[in-house]
Amino acid sequence: MAKGMTLGAFINISSQSIYGNRRHPFYLEDAAADPDGLYGTGKYATELMVELALGDTGINYTNIRLASVCENARFMNVFVKNAMSGNPIRVTGGSQRCSFIDVRDVADALERVIESAVSFNYAPVYNLGTGINRSVLELAEDVQRIAGECGFACQVERQEADIFFEIGMDSSRFCRDFSWKPWHGYDDMVKSLMALNGCGGV
Repeated sequence: MAKGMTLGAFINISSQSIYGNRRHPFYLEDAAADPDGLYGTGKYATELMVELALGDTGINYTNIRLASVCENARFMNVFVKNAMSGNPIRVTGGSQRCSFIDVRDVADALERVIESAVSFNYAPVYNLGTGINRSVLELAEDVQRIAGECGFACQVERQEADIFFEIGMDSSRFCRDFSWKPWHGYDDMVKSLMALNGCGGV
């Protein structure tokens, strides 16, 4: 249907999960796909479908491999809710390294892409993230610190476990092509989660 329409652009929201977690970041767009689950495999299949459908048309298209959006991260929400209720923040392992992006940065970046549709030919693939990852333990300690600054006292309880993975993308191509950079760091993301959970003073 998209192929038969007069579209200015077609933007597919893909995922960093396409890269899997069996290699060390930070991944560039030309890194081979290595999804390790159904979600990443489905996202990569969708990228291939977009390329097959639109690659021989004049439609300006791209696939944006999006880092995990912090506001959607279940364990981060659990950390914040526990901190705000005075319960311990429980961490299993803790050396796992994650990469998140704030939803406000996602909206800002996508607006920049849409505004560029007429004047700029997209690359087939872009990574979109902060280019920074943090361990799960560091994120738990971030939540503990910021919650404490807002009057919520809590403890971090760590359980040793032999779990490790590391995720992260290099988003320099996106930043260069669209003259963009992320504005919100991990502290901002934690404060946003606290506000979403009813802390109006953050």
